[in-house]
Amino acid sequence: MTQPENCQQCKYLQHQIELLQARVAWLHAQWQLTQAGAARVQTFLDDEMSSYTMSSRAAVERAHAMLADVCQQASDANNEYARRVL
Repeated sequence: MTQPENCQQCKYLQHQIELLQARVAWLHAQWQLTQAGAARVQTFLDDEMSSYTMSSRAAVERAHAMLADVCQQASDANNEYARRVL
């Protein structure tokens, strides 16, 4: 393999490594977002179970809204990843 071919291969491999690093960072961010969202929903549900101040329907509606927010955050992060890496 000649020097220029070797150089091109190194650049290609470096680019692939950078893409993989970006993907790992994105996946880690998604995991953190999911964990944080799940913890928020769990805390909310625990609070609701321990106090009967809200009606069941209102509690379910709030839980659904919280889950929708988490899903939107995940979707936004996915779109940002696609914009940056793909």
